Amino acid sequence: MPLLTLTGWAFFGWQFKVHMFDLGGIGGFVELISIYAAIIFLISFVLLTWAKYNHLRFRGMDRRKAFPSVTPAAIATMLGRSEESVLAWQQMRVVIVEHGEAGDIRAVTAIPQM
Repeated sequence: MPLLTLTGWAFFGWQFKVHMFDLGGIGGFVELISIYAAIIFLISFVLLTWAKYNHLRFRGMDRRKAFPSVTPAAIATMLGRSEESVLAWQQMRVVIVEHGEAGDIRAVTAIPQM
């Protein structure tokens, strides 16, 4: 197998020499590489210009806003339960929640910790 691999490498090297140098393929290869280089340069220039524009436009501004905290009263109103039950659920570490057909909460059971 190593001898077969070595033969394949030698054949590939010979084919590479024939196609690139004897048949003049190196000219097309260099032309193609120059086109790729120009495209890469253009894309890099556009992305760096866009990044710099955004940096200059938004520097010193913090547009991120924190979401307001959801109160137990709002959760209770949304679920149709009392605020006390929501507060009790929040104190439980592990719970089992049983849902009805419409997705409403039927029961919440705490699992005892070991």
